[in-house]
Amino acid sequence: MNRLQILLLEDNPLDAEVVSVTLADGGIDCDLEVVNTRTKFVAALETKRFTLILADYALPGFDGLTALSITRERYPYLPFIFVSASLGEELAIESLKMGATDYVLKQRLERLVPCVKRALQEVKEYRKRKAVETALQESEARLRLAIESAQLGTWDLNLITNELKWDAGCKAMFGLPPEAEISMDVFFERLHPEDRERVHREGHNSLNPVNGGNYNTEYRTIGFQDQVERWVKAKGQVYFDANGTPIRFIGTVLEITEQKQAQRRMNADLQDTQVLQELSTRLISEENIEVIYQEIIETAITLSRADAGSFQWFDVKTNQLKLLATQGFSQRIIEHFDRVTGNSQTSCGQALRNGKRAFIDFDAPDDPDGCLKMHLDEGFFSAQSTPLISRSGQFIGLLSTHWRKYHRPSERELRFLDLLARQATDLIEQRQAFAEHQHLLEREQAARKEAEQANRIKDEFLAMLSHELRSPLNPILGWSTLLQTKKFDSATTQKGLSTIERNAKLQTQLIDDLLDIARILRGKLKLKETTVNLVTVIEEGIEVVRRAAEAKSIALRFNLIDSCQVRGDEGRLEQVLWNLLSNAVKFTPEGGQVIVQLEVLHDQACITVVDTGKGIKPEFLPDLFQTFCQEDISITRNYGGLGLGLAIVKYLVDAHGGSITAESAGEGQGATFTVQFPLLKEESKPSPTLLASVNTDLKGIKVLAVDDNEDTRHLLKMLLISYGAETNVVASGIEVLANLKTFDPDVLICDISMPEMDGYTLLQQIRVLPDAQGGKIPAIAVTAFTHYEDRQKALAQGFQEHIPKPLNPEMLATAIARLV
Repeated sequence: MNRLQILLLEDNPLDAEVVSVTLADGGIDCDLEVVNTRTKFVAALETKRFTLILADYALPGFDGLTALSITRERYPYLPFIFVSASLGEELAIESLKMGATDYVLKQRLERLVPCVKRALQEVKEYRKRKAVETALQESEARLRLAIESAQLGTWDLNLITNELKWDAGCKAMFGLPPEAEISMDVFFERLHPEDRERVHREGHNSLNPVNGGNYNTEYRTIGFQDQVERWVKAKGQVYFDANGTPIRFIGTVLEITEQKQAQRRMNADLQDTQVLQELSTRLISEENIEVIYQEIIETAITLSRADAGSFQWFDVKTNQLKLLATQGFSQRIIEHFDRVTGNSQTSCGQALRNGKRAFIDFDAPDDPDGCLKMHLDEGFFSAQSTPLISRSGQFIGLLSTHWRKYHRPSERELRFLDLLARQATDLIEQRQAFAEHQHLLEREQAARKEAEQANRIKDEFLAMLSHELRSPLNPILGWSTLLQTKKFDSATTQKGLSTIERNAKLQTQLIDDLLDIARILRGKLKLKETTVNLVTVIEEGIEVVRRAAEAKSIALRFNLIDSCQVRGDEGRLEQVLWNLLSNAVKFTPEGGQVIVQLEVLHDQACITVVDTGKGIKPEFLPDLFQTFCQEDISITRNYGGLGLGLAIVKYLVDAHGGSITAESAGEGQGATFTVQFPLLKEESKPSPTLLASVNTDLKGIKVLAVDDNEDTRHLLKMLLISYGAETNVVASGIEVLANLKTFDPDVLICDISMPEMDGYTLLQQIRVLPDAQGGKIPAIAVTAFTHYEDRQKALAQGFQEHIPKPLNPEMLATAIARLV
């Protein structure tokens, strides 16, 4: 095999060496001649025959477009590929319009070998088409010779008697046997219906002496016996008498079916090549991937003369084909074939299984899932699916076309489908690589923005911290100095000491808040739980802020019940109330009012603090309880603080199993804070033996309990037995379902967080069972999820009781007795 002769226009020796190595590594066996000036380039073109030209775009005193123009003047069809590091999109499109075969960026030289191979293949295809064209021209020359020598078929029409004579060759072109009787009626009968009127008109025009009696036309015949369509070229001459009357019409015929078919094939090749070139030009600048998919499908339908098409992408995670775009299908088909596996009997299923092109006729008998019949019902009879294979050999998707008739694409159509598939795969891989790059860039930008935001918040907080810590020091140090160095009357002295005390307490509170938030962030904040009367907590909180309220003429109103006990850390609960009340007083202008209400809603203690203050902007409400978050952080802000108070409040409320919400109609409309805590249920006075002190008798009650923790299961069993219950304790939801019917329990005690099947899922499965199988069994949730939201969720999911861990034996026994 002859080595390829490649001319490389490149002024950088290193780049030329890289190109040479890339070609060799890619299996391109070639002689590479490198030139770096216009003179050498032209001389090389004039002295040697090259297979292909590679050219840099920008050289000193010489550019790639000029080299392309020089090449096209001498060799219009010689492959010319730009290899450049500076070729932008606009220049690339311009070069392609001027006749460049392709372009490769030096940054992506891995595309060079595929581009060279593709260009050589296109040259090969072009030469084949030229060969067909040459053959057609030679055939036409033979046709002229045959007509002139009257060797293929002759006819003779007596225009006086209307007698028509054909030789055997002429009859054969009409599919007639040699002995067949001939007439003008037979002639017109055997013409293709679409040609009859035209042939009659052309023959009639030939009978006019003005036209010289010449007759030259082409038409199609339909064989009498074989019904085969043939193309015939007819040439004749009309003879006239002395008066100009036509008396005889003679001529020859030649079958040109093969030439017509070759012409059609060549025209189709040129047309389809143009379709692919136009598609490539359009998609180079198209950014919308959905438009790209649709353009590819439309082109596939055009190339294969199909009625519908689809584009499917291979999902490597699910091993399925995902439908990305379609044309010509009903919504029923689109929805049904949104995802396809290799088990499908359709062409796409077969292509997925085998990794190669597949054909299908939808009336095939092997149709277990009815997919083929569904296509028949929609009017489709045949389909093909062409795999999309990446440059690395990976199967990445399918391009399918469907016909509303029984059909198999020709070899030519399949060849162009393969070219389209290659083009589509390259383009989509490029777009995916670009999209991935953009995604990484966006993630990097988002991360940088987040880091900048974190730094900004940190800087703002440190600046605010410095300000808030220094502000109280000013009056403390100032009055301390004055009181040590000056003599004042008792009133002034008392005022100075009060100022020092007030600012010292303020600074202490700031430090306490910082320490609290540090403990919270480290998970080190501990609660000392006791029984707490919220009435006392609220009254003490009101007393703390009363002086500040009176100083601003703010009316403090409260509506409290006599007693309301919860379980919690009294000091931390006071901190919650003090924060809410002090904020209400701080942000309420002179003459306003603050209202505090305590009530019981179901099993919750509900504290409401309402003020007529500055209100809260709606957009700030979602961030109200965030750490270091303040509505106004400007240097001109009216209120001090670090933005930690409400974050600490939120944490403390959550830690007590409660909830807190804030509402405001907007600026100047005041604010309402609502806090809820679980009520402490009344307990019997303890006696020396805890279990013996409970007089709840569970004898005769069958209890089925489930918990994945072995120690908890043992505790439950001993506790329930001590109350006299008949007990069955299991470790999983599956065991519960297995024991429901055989044990026939009266009550179910169920943990929530369990592996494999959690408590909610277990109860859902139980509730769908018939009553006789335990479908309506009373259920108690025993869980370490103790917040108010957890209790509400458990009750909403169908549990009758919610008992927090660690277990209170009396509470559990009471709940069981109450449910039975």
